[in-house]
Amino acid sequence: MNNRRNPTPLGKRLPVMFVIVTLAVRFDPSIVFIEVFVDTPLDVCESRDVKGIYAQARKGAIMQFTGVDDAYEKPLAAEITMETTACSAEENAARVIDVLRERGYVR
Repeated sequence: MNNRRNPTPLGKRLPVMFVIVTLAVRFDPSIVFIEVFVDTPLDVCESRDVKGIYAQARKGAIMQFTGVDDAYEKPLAAEITMETTACSAEENAARVIDVLRERGYVR
């Protein structure tokens, strides 16, 4: 058995916007990238995990799962940090939109 990361359902369900932005950045280096850090403690991630992916990782069914048996490194200089335990999803989304407006990407 190799030590590569096993595919997870999360890996196959990336939000469309993330995929588009990632592809655009790869092909056009002039595109601006804003790093957003979604700061959620591991225990909160596990409590919100309706698919049981963290439980599978804890049982060893998913290897090298970030935060469980693979190290997690916080971004060094994220431009936006969303604290999901202190702010609602709506408040965090508004913060992202505010930054995009401030920089002229959204009207």
